[in-house]
Amino acid sequence: MGILTAFIDNYEKRKKLLAEKGVLCYLRGSSGYVLIIILILTTLLVSIAGEFIVVAQVNIGYGQKLKNHLRANYLAKSGVQLCQLILYADLKGLNTEMITGKATDKATDSYNDIWALNVPVLPIADGSLKLEIMDENSKINMSVFANEFTDRSRYYYFAQNFFMNMGLPMDFADIIHDWVDIDEQRMP
Repeated sequence: MGILTAFIDNYEKRKKLLAEKGVLCYLRGSSGYVLIIILILTTLLVSIAGEFIVVAQVNIGYGQKLKNHLRANYLAKSGVQLCQLILYADLKGLNTEMITGKATDKATDSYNDIWALNVPVLPIADGSLKLEIMDENSKINMSVFANEFTDRSRYYYFAQNFFMNMGLPMDFADIIHDWVDIDEQRMP
């Protein structure tokens, strides 16, 4: 019972002291409270500084990405302009015989024209540029192998000849036809 009485007396003294002198009365007479306050302030400052560092690193990363994106964008626009110049030169009939050693006809496009030349990689500032012009008309359009009006289009027969000339089975044309046609039935 003595411990309970001492605890209640101690509680009453602390309650009275708190009412008279306020919350900070305990800190005046005790030692080590300054250390606790400094540790709390240091923790707050370190966390705020850490947040600033993270934000700064993220912003630097965004800046680098934007710089690289702009550089790539301008290099691509330069490449398009150079390719347009090459196509314009081909249209005007630039003599490619002195470049390639092969005579070409101005009225007909061929892989001996200036637009079909293999241009080496061009180093520009902090990047490089590779020009390549491709003739899209020389490719077989897989989507037109079959349509809703005809069972087999002329491209189907072109593909059969292509596979046969390459030493592959002509059945590959049937496989592609099955892939693009509108029904679910397989070719025989």
